[in-house]
Amino acid sequence: MTRFPLRLCSLGAALALLLSACAPEADTVPAATLGQAKTVGIISAIGDKFSSITTTFENQPAERYGIDAYAIGLVKDRLAGRYSVQPVKYDVVEFGPDRAELPDTGLFTPGDPLGAVIRAHASPSDLDLYIVLMKGMTKVENGNRALHGLGLIRGGDLFTTKYWVHATYSVIVVDGHTGEVLANNSAIDNAHPFDLLDPPDLPGPFVAVDASFWPEDIEHVPADKMERLAETLKPLLARTLPDTMRAMKLAP
Repeated sequence: MTRFPLRLCSLGAALALLLSACAPEADTVPAATLGQAKTVGIISAIGDKFSSITTTFENQPAERYGIDAYAIGLVKDRLAGRYSVQPVKYDVVEFGPDRAELPDTGLFTPGDPLGAVIRAHASPSDLDLYIVLMKGMTKVENGNRALHGLGLIRGGDLFTTKYWVHATYSVIVVDGHTGEVLANNSAIDNAHPFDLLDPPDLPGPFVAVDASFWPEDIEHVPADKMERLAETLKPLLARTLPDTMRAMKLAP
């Protein structure tokens, strides 16, 4: 049997502890608040546009593909039997990052506090809790480019070109009576866990795809490619939304 020096084993344990400590922890909703809440509203503002990112950034309208309704259904299913989920009427534009504040980020010009936006632009506006899905933004390639919302990105190096479908979004829980943000978490993708020594291709949820996904003109994306992108995003959301809700203690 090979025996490793105690010092080496201790070093390995210390390194493992260090790496685990570097992994981001989920922001969770206080248990007491969850226990007292009875009514919940769900707002999704992530599916109105799809982006195509190379060295430039283009958005295409995407409401027709029903991503927001799909995401709301996913959240509702996870809350079933625990809360009375009420339908909410809202204008998705008012929950964009330029209108509503995405907490804990310096990447957007601050909008209005999210609680105030709910009061002004959602109906009903007096439920116990609101679960809000908003487009997130994260920088990639040493800050040279940014992922925003849902879409497709092309990258690589001099020898290879790669393509990814990404879902860059945040789940935010707001107290419907006080307007306080109770928890805010970027979407979690357990298929690509945090690893300091071998980081995933992109931060946040993504799936690698082939070159056939990429449009010839990112300013005018054909309907068939938009549909294909939407059908790829749905299982990505179905995989990552439950993981994120569990981490936030919103779902078992």
